[in-house]
Amino acid sequence: MTGCRKRYTGFLLLCLAIAGLQSCSDPADREPPAAAGAALFPSQEMWNSTITMTRSGKRQAVIRYAHMVQYENQDTVYFDGGLIVDFYDEAGLHTSRLTSRKGEYHERTSDVIGRDKVVVVSDSGYTLRTEEIRWDNAREKIFSDSAVVFFTPENQWLESSGFESNADLTHRVFHDAKIVTREHIDFKELERSAAAEDSSRGAGRKRP
Repeated sequence: MTGCRKRYTGFLLLCLAIAGLQSCSDPADREPPAAAGAALFPSQEMWNSTITMTRSGKRQAVIRYAHMVQYENQDTVYFDGGLIVDFYDEAGLHTSRLTSRKGEYHERTSDVIGRDKVVVVSDSGYTLRTEEIRWDNAREKIFSDSAVVFFTPENQWLESSGFESNADLTHRVFHDAKIVTREHIDFKELERSAAAEDSSRGAGRKRP
């Protein structure tokens, strides 16, 4: 019986020592996780609104979004639920439209990033598809380091590993581009045409 009492007393002292160490620790180390994550809540949140970008008093682009959030002490605005960006030239005429599922807007630089199912359609008939693209406001160009598919009005498309262009997609640079055509090529018809052309040339060489 005496041995059991000694073991019980020792166990009780150990528990009291552990409790004393916990009570002496820094209270901040014992804050609940919810309090530590409180700063993750956005300082600003809006739905179904627009942001207009201008240069020298002229409209340069209009951003339309379904939902945005911004966090304290950050100059980045985050979009989800759908994003539309309309671009305009120096004369104020519409040139192209960018759509994506998500994106960002950087207030300090006025750069825009589109992410997830990005599509850019120019008023001149070109279409670009990729997963991420960036509008560099200072250079007035769009860039993508992701895989890109570019469709032309002539029913052809190009695949590349990177891309840069002006907003209306008329001055383009492709990285490792591969040209693909949608048009059906009738090789038999080409052979007949070539044979007919050879025959006519042969007839023209005959002496009278």
